[in-house]
Amino acid sequence: MSLHIETVIIGGGQAGLAVSYYLSQQDRPHIVLEQAAQAGNAWRNHRWDSFTLNTPNWQSCLPGAKIPGEDADGFLLRGEIVAYFEEYVERFHLPVSYGVRVEGVLPKLSGRGYVVETSAGRFEADNVVIATGLYQKPKLPSLGADFPQEVKQVHSDKYRNPQSLPEGSVLVVGSGQSGAQIAEELYQSGRKVYLSVSRAGRVPLRYRGKDANWWQHKMGAYDRTVDQLPSPQAKFASKPQISGKDGGHTINFHQFALSTKCNQFVFGFHPIKHREIRAQFDGGAITTEGGGLLLREVEKRIGIVRQFAACFRDYRNPDLIEHTVEELVAQRVYGLALGYEDLNDHEELRKDPLLAVLVEKSDPEGEPLAGKSTLNRLELTPETANAKARYKKIVADHAAVDRLFVDVFLAAHPQAPQQIILDLDATDDPLHGNQEGRFFHGYYGHYCYLPLYIFCGEFLLGARLRPSNIDASAGSVEELERVVKQIRASVARGGHPGASRLGVLPRAADGLV
Repeated sequence: MSLHIETVIIGGGQAGLAVSYYLSQQDRPHIVLEQAAQAGNAWRNHRWDSFTLNTPNWQSCLPGAKIPGEDADGFLLRGEIVAYFEEYVERFHLPVSYGVRVEGVLPKLSGRGYVVETSAGRFEADNVVIATGLYQKPKLPSLGADFPQEVKQVHSDKYRNPQSLPEGSVLVVGSGQSGAQIAEELYQSGRKVYLSVSRAGRVPLRYRGKDANWWQHKMGAYDRTVDQLPSPQAKFASKPQISGKDGGHTINFHQFALSTKCNQFVFGFHPIKHREIRAQFDGGAITTEGGGLLLREVEKRIGIVRQFAACFRDYRNPDLIEHTVEELVAQRVYGLALGYEDLNDHEELRKDPLLAVLVEKSDPEGEPLAGKSTLNRLELTPETANAKARYKKIVADHAAVDRLFVDVFLAAHPQAPQQIILDLDATDDPLHGNQEGRFFHGYYGHYCYLPLYIFCGEFLLGARLRPSNIDASAGSVEELERVVKQIRASVARGGHPGASRLGVLPRAADGLV
């Protein structure tokens, strides 16, 4: 005998419960068939003890229910996820039948509706919603069959905690969400961990104060349908690592290798004639920013960063200073030179031993650099700040910075050129946010600033940040007058080697050449 019902939903996970909620709101007859004995089966019985969701709580909210957890940007633990599902079913009185396994779905001979064969009998339904999700069966690589029997193999579906594994080193195969969390937990338990990485990408947990998932949501990434993807297979692509064990921190494999001391095997490749080719990962702390050491040597010779730091007035209590002005300026300048423009980058860079060497920290591996907030105060302190200010007490002397550009140029010419040609350039500085003073520039075709630069050959003698809603020549006369006046003053007092021979001659009035 068959039981007729308008809609049968197969699967009592988040998708099935969400569909049930909306049908219940419209008083549409339906039933949810779930083969497990309790709610939240995937999380209850197929995740390890310390499992943490990698989507923030605001994104894990089921329809009609409040955001789970105390922190909307936090991450639910395994037990919290299970409890959330149980409470959801009970609160909205959803018609879920547990312990019912669906064995087949066939169209009715009449052509209208379906026959659903289950372990609890037959259902006839006008509509069937299959909400079983992906990855229902663990995938084990065939090469595992060749491993010795004494090597215990366990899929993440069956892994529970470090204590459930035999003593000894552990190889974690795969660096997606599961692999990254399990490898981190095993290391923290004292195990030696080898991590075999996969193609899974990574993104920072937070960018400009917002969760990475928030940015994906705002950019419409979660609204794309399959036909909008690069290929149908793209829907199976690995999700990038976002947050590791216990939630709330960025996964960075470069830093991960240093902090967790994860290792990889030595990889051998086909030789070229008699030359061996192999990849090893036992080099300790390795950096791709070795060019920074060359910049440090340049600074040791000419001291540009030191002179730049001298253009700041420091009103902080000397007894409470952790990072000197010169260290702060050096950290920011070297970071920019190495391609790290965003202050947010320094939340990771502050732990980089190479950057600490460039900044001249006495203990590069144990003494952290300044964080983004400290550097932000360095850049945004108003000129009117003084010792009475609460937080922002390092004031830039902008006039001194202007003079420094010209001083460096003059000092670099022991043999004066026959003439000085000043080249003025106005170019675009593209903007990608709602920065103060941004305007759309019709010529460049985007939002930007329009800074003015004054060059003499390869030397920068002046730089002025300007909005782009002005003429390219705006302010150029005043900037030229300032630069030429400083050069003439140096000539008049013979203030540097070769100054008297420079091709800008003193005149009665400080006009333009």
